[in-house]
Amino acid sequence: MNTLKFAKDKIENFDKYISREIEVDIKKWWDKNTTSCYLQGDEGVGKTFLALNFTHNIQVDGTISFYLKSLEWNGCKTIKEVLVHAFGFENENEIKDISEFLNGFEKPILIVLDGVNEKGALEVVDNILNFRT
Repeated sequence: MNTLKFAKDKIENFDKYISREIEVDIKKWWDKNTTSCYLQGDEGVGKTFLALNFTHNIQVDGTISFYLKSLEWNGCKTIKEVLVHAFGFENENEIKDISEFLNGFEKPILIVLDGVNEKGALEVVDNILNFRT
């Protein structure tokens, strides 16, 4: 959570780097309840900052959200492994049925996977995003 706190402390500079239109588009995506979204752009343009800011804003609204750096999720093979890591469970046996587990929440859960463009990450993301409840 140190990264989230750092981003939260720098919110006043947000407009200088990211267009408000992008932030509005992400909010529209979230409100539609669709499964996945990705941010694509050159390094250093503010994708991570935007994701952290959005994660923080929906946490304020009471939504459960996680921001995971690539080193934290890249070894995962399935959405179940990502959930185990995000929620801090000891092992996969703590989530018997993924659909039942996810349906137990009042609101959708946001999981931000940063570093999708890094080596070896695309196959993992493909497996994760192809999960359907």
